[in-house]
Amino acid sequence: MEGQMSRTEARRLREVAAGRRRRFGLLRTLAAWVVALAVLTAVSLPAYAGWSLTHPARRAVDDSPARLAIPFDTVEFAADEDGVTLRGWFIPAGPSDRTVILAHGYGGNRLEKTVKSLDLAQKLNAAGFNVLLFDFRGAGLSGGKMTSFGYYEARDVLGAVSYLRRNRADRARHIGIMGFSMGAVAALEAAGREPALEAVIMDSPYADLPRYLSRNLSRWTGLSNGFNWLVVRSLTVIGRIPVSDVSPVRQISRMTQPILVLYGQDDTTIPPTDSEELVQAAHRANVTVWAASRATPSWPSGVFPADSPASYHVASREVEKDEYDRRVVEFFAAHLGAEASGGGTKTQ
Repeated sequence: MEGQMSRTEARRLREVAAGRRRRFGLLRTLAAWVVALAVLTAVSLPAYAGWSLTHPARRAVDDSPARLAIPFDTVEFAADEDGVTLRGWFIPAGPSDRTVILAHGYGGNRLEKTVKSLDLAQKLNAAGFNVLLFDFRGAGLSGGKMTSFGYYEARDVLGAVSYLRRNRADRARHIGIMGFSMGAVAALEAAGREPALEAVIMDSPYADLPRYLSRNLSRWTGLSNGFNWLVVRSLTVIGRIPVSDVSPVRQISRMTQPILVLYGQDDTTIPPTDSEELVQAAHRANVTVWAASRATPSWPSGVFPADSPASYHVASREVEKDEYDRRVVEFFAAHLGAEASGGGTKTQ
């Protein structure tokens, strides 16, 4: 009887031990799945965030120079190096041989509605400048699927210059460019490689992409700062954007063309300190600076609409429209087809 009970007890103990092993194995498997899920999340969330940042939704090109009764041509040309198809409008100004390229910002298109590019183009055109407006790659009606914060867009600007010199040579003896935010960065990067861009206006540029991303990624992605390195890594590996190479503050120090830097003192998207840093770095360039005041906006009501507060990015033209336009026109009038006068930094 005692032997029988011993065998029963032994069997029970073996079953208990086996149950413990099964439970331990289950816990170990569960822990492995938790770790795998955490790793997958840590990798996939930054990767998705990087993909989303480089693939903003396209905005419709829902206006045209026809509305303003301005003669224009619909144009198509290829970006330099990789041949991405780019589309836009060329607005001629009589027999003028001076052309201004307008380069839009991140997530926008040739209309750049915060500035009202068509309205600005009309002002430039009336002052005797031909104007080329076009969509960057991955935007508007142009080809390509990705935005790169100014890196590959510099190729688009160079493609625009090549198009003008090849197809509009009589109208492009003198070429200037005006860029907004990301477009300002692309304009500067392109002008650093192409001396045919004789004068550059930068509205609200960032100074250095790695530093700008380190300060703002969490704001755009909704992820904690701990994910920033992985998001930047995804931009570099998946998006093939050499983030560390995009540094306007390095580029501007080598520039010799006349440059006008515009920015808003209340800009919270790209703060005034970025523009001020660029101006300080441009010690060998002929730089003019203008910061829109914190004055009452130019709307009759005296206030911005609810969706466009005074701190809105690239808002200087809405704050002081007449002064903004005057400075833009006078800058290009002085520096396209004319020798740049003087050096150093000027504040008008």
